[in-house]
Amino acid sequence: MAELNFEPQKEKRNIRGNILRVAAYIRVSSESEEQENSYDTQYEYFTRLLQSNPQWSDAGIYSDYGISGTDREQRTGYKRLLRHCEEEKIDYIICKSISRFAQKES
Repeated sequence: MAELNFEPQKEKRNIRGNILRVAAYIRVSSESEEQENSYDTQYEYFTRLLQSNPQWSDAGIYSDYGISGTDREQRTGYKRLLRHCEEEKIDYIICKSISRFAQKES
């Protein structure tokens, strides 16, 4: 993961004028040891990232573990994340890769 380094910038705000509420999403598709390490690494990285950016309000880390990206019904973290977006509790979502967020069904 990249080094955390924030240059002073003009404060960014959401449409209501509040500091941006940013959430992270983690999904690993298997319960292998390699994936477990990936999950732990991502969780630690996103925790530090969300807490260290003064322009963000930490909206939480949402996750699904051992679930395929095409199995949306079983992805409770994903569904809760989308519900919170619809409820306007989250302004931005960050994730390791867009493939972790959603995959095309085959």
